[in-house]
Amino acid sequence: MNQLSLFDTEEFYEFPKNLLEYKEHFLSKTEADQLKDKLLNTAPWEQRTQKMYDKTVLTPRLTTWYGDSKDYGS
Repeated sequence: MNQLSLFDTEEFYEFPKNLLEYKEHFLSKTEADQLKDKLLNTAPWEQRTQKMYDKTVLTPRLTTWYGDSKDYGS
């Protein structure tokens, strides 16, 4: 499989629509703002490290993990 280009406008990946379910206005604006604020203020955000070639570098964004505690090799 060839890698998709980030810059070629002729080439793109379309996520299979049968795997998505879009519900407009699932949350009200107030509910969405409350959820965003709660996630920003209570989630354990951290900047992780990643091995790249022979160096360990910081990832360029904050991430958090919710789920089981199984180690997936990261």
